[in-house]
Amino acid sequence: MKSGVAVLLALFLVACERFPVNPPKAMPPGSTVSVQFLSSDYVEAEPAAEGLVADKVNILSFAIRAENFQAKALEFYGKVVIEGPPDARQHSIQFRTDDVVVDPPNTGYTFNTLDSVATGCNYVLVRPKYPTNEYSPFTGTQGKIIELTITEVWAYDQDGNRISVTIENGQ
Repeated sequence: MKSGVAVLLALFLVACERFPVNPPKAMPPGSTVSVQFLSSDYVEAEPAAEGLVADKVNILSFAIRAENFQAKALEFYGKVVIEGPPDARQHSIQFRTDDVVVDPPNTGYTFNTLDSVATGCNYVLVRPKYPTNEYSPFTGTQGKIIELTITEVWAYDQDGNRISVTIENGQ
């Protein structure tokens, strides 16, 4: 009995290795996203959430362009360096083209969203990034982003499947 279960388990494992249920999707050859960091403003704003004392927010503008593919949305991951004191430290940044996670009130900026991303079209996105409480009291440029790098881009299709996209320019 035990040997029969072991044989069935071995057959199951061998079959699963050869025939994956959901093979990863791939982008068409030459599919890239161009990302250009256009500008950064550091403006006064009300804190975005309870417990956050930041009274300033970084307003970041990006130019993006998809080549050789279309997507329902793009998701960007990156790193920012925020000016101290206490120290200039690296923090993560994440944003999507179809959603604004935090919409700081009374900044005078519009944080736009896109219904989809078409190939060969130029888009400009504006997104906020609050500094963390470690930079309080936010005097002068304390908490301002001084460097930004986009490290990953993911495309989402109509069904919500996520596919990695090559970055043409991550600065």
